[in-house]
Amino acid sequence: MERTERARQRWRTIVAAVCIVVACLLAPLSVVAVWTRNQVTNTDRYVATVSPLASDPAIQDAVADQITAQVLAYIDIQGLTTQAVEALAVVAEAAVAWELARAARDKFGGDALSDFVASHAAYLERISWHKDR
Repeated sequence: MERTERARQRWRTIVAAVCIVVACLLAPLSVVAVWTRNQVTNTDRYVATVSPLASDPAIQDAVADQITAQVLAYIDIQGLTTQAVEALAVVAEAAVAWELARAARDKFGGDALSDFVASHAAYLERISWHKDR
């Protein structure tokens, strides 16, 4: 029975030593954690600490570079630009077609499609370059 008492005592000593080492390692971390919490959760203190950094051009450049890198990493700018240009081209084509149709209607008039076609044919007969073809 004395052997189990000694073994138990040895394990208690080892566990106590490990706990002391862990506590010694965590104590500085807890001090840093409390300081950081106090800095971040106190708005006035946080602003007083961080606001001088916002006016530093080097920090502004670094932040801008990081934001740009993240945006470009997650957004396909080339693809979005291509899609936007293609969509605008469709809208522009429709607008041009509408204006051409309106101009043709104003020029050749008529109440029906047959009137329009007849006016257009008469116009083509009047212009000289069409006769040469």
